[in-house]
Amino acid sequence: MVVPLRSLKTFPQVKLSSRLTPIFTINGEDCLLEPPKMGVVLQRVLKAPVTSLTQQRD
Repeated sequence: MVVPLRSLKTFPQVKLSSRLTPIFTINGEDCLLEPPKMGVVLQRVLKAPVTSLTQQRD
């Protein structure tokens, strides 16, 4: 399963649920986690990992 991250710069300025779509800072850029858009992606299609959000879990 892959959950997309999207730059807040490209996201419309609307009120979002922080529990459903949390914001993380990755490499100095604020990114929105979009669980509603999660899906299965073949491993061969994925590129090199950018980071891990493991430490961000509650």
